[in-house]
Amino acid sequence: MKTVWLGVVGAALLGALVSCGDTSVKEPAGEVTVNVTEQDGSAFSYTTRVDFRPTLKPVSELSADEAALLTALNGERARGGSCTDPQGKVHVYAKTGELSLEANIYVAAQGHAQAMVNGNFASHVNTSDISLRTPMRRMVKAGYRPVAPAQGKGELYFEESLAFGQLTAAEVVQAWKTESFLHCRAIYIPLNYGAVTVVNGRAGNQYGRYWVLNTSGVIMN
Repeated sequence: MKTVWLGVVGAALLGALVSCGDTSVKEPAGEVTVNVTEQDGSAFSYTTRVDFRPTLKPVSELSADEAALLTALNGERARGGSCTDPQGKVHVYAKTGELSLEANIYVAAQGHAQAMVNGNFASHVNTSDISLRTPMRRMVKAGYRPVAPAQGKGELYFEESLAFGQLTAAEVVQAWKTESFLHCRAIYIPLNYGAVTVVNGRAGNQYGRYWVLNTSGVIMN
């Protein structure tokens, strides 16, 4: 069984700089351009409305396994927890609110899980389409287009955790809590919006199940 983590914007493995567009460029009323530079040097931008609001998805629309994973993650968040980094330092995380299920992020998570099954790969990077290459690009393309916070008002995070082969939500959460600091940290940091999904593999795939957790939100640093 294998677990993989990726953080976008301010995280240890892959980061991005997010800012509002050039204010000297006249944009349609009520719209703003968000510029993104990812850690590998690639850049892209997206246009969104200044009054963008996340779209919530009813938990009742999740599969039983997806609902179980969301419930387990929210249980961890409600209790708070601790994670040990590679240097042996223990980081304690206070309890935080539930992860709100966001419809566009769910589309991105579901799409990537299915793409991994269809393409028989297990990675955060989808090389088949530049607009789907990273978790941040996938969430934006799916319609999750938040406005960048003003300078000094925190950082916008997009994060993704993957797990492969586990049969149940409990096994996934246990793996994320114990196999790496970054997987563990992703459970407890107070990002408000996200989605979980699982897609069963098929004959010829490396793994029997493909699990995805995508989260996003603003954190004051």
